[in-house]
Amino acid sequence: MNINCEYKIREDIGFIIEAEGINKLELSESTGISRSTLDSIEKKGVATNEVCEKLYSYIYEKNIDLIQLKKNL
Repeated sequence: MNINCEYKIREDIGFIIEAEGINKLELSESTGISRSTLDSIEKKGVATNEVCEKLYSYIYEKNIDLIQLKKNL
């Protein structure tokens, strides 16, 4: 099942990359989400449940506070 999470996941990928000082390839390797999938999400804003779970698990494990991060950036 695909989830249209355009309102959030597109910007969250950018925020994570900027906050962690990494690039998409490094994010891909850390999350297990292919780089082409990350590119597609940024273009279309659509991701599967599995991809959303991987991305937000990464955020949780890294203790990234997206709300505060968005305020600061």
